[in-house]
Amino acid sequence: MKYLRLRGLAGATLALVLSAGLAPTATAAEVGIGPFVVQVPDLAPVHVPVPPGSEAAPLPPLPYPFQWVRPAPPFDPFGGRTLALDCGGNPERMPSRIIIFCGDGNGQFQNIRWTSWLDGTAEGTAEKVWVECVPACYNGIRRSKPARIVLHDVRYTPAGPAYAKLTAHDDRGARTTAMSSFPFEPGDQIIFP
Repeated sequence: MKYLRLRGLAGATLALVLSAGLAPTATAAEVGIGPFVVQVPDLAPVHVPVPPGSEAAPLPPLPYPFQWVRPAPPFDPFGGRTLALDCGGNPERMPSRIIIFCGDGNGQFQNIRWTSWLDGTAEGTAEKVWVECVPACYNGIRRSKPARIVLHDVRYTPAGPAYAKLTAHDDRGARTTAMSSFPFEPGDQIIFP
């Protein structure tokens, strides 16, 4: 008699849950608990970070819905492999000087301090240096001012991926030109002075 009462109570509870829409409609897994198999409702995975120092070790399986999550590698602002080509087409990574006009060296960025060097862009601060050609370039006046530079527009070369454009930000705004080993194209600007 007691068994029938419990069974009736369980049936009434189940009917109440189903009528209220509280019961799960789909199951994602069957989980064994001792000799019983229980249907587990569809749940979002619960991420469990891999303990430090055990990244290479095989990890035991976790019960549903838990999942091991390996930590992302730390961000390296200087981890890019893209290169800057010098006047001779030689590859350089994070050069301290970039010459734009190779013929006479007039127009360059010196003392570059890179703040990032990534695969798509590189950024830094520099001293923008040029010679004011008055009365002529060979005896003109050397000028300089601070600038922020951004290398971008990656092109593939025999030396590997290389930045083709340089944008200089200074008191005259932002202006973009070709790096010395790439041709001057429509839209490129004279960025000196």
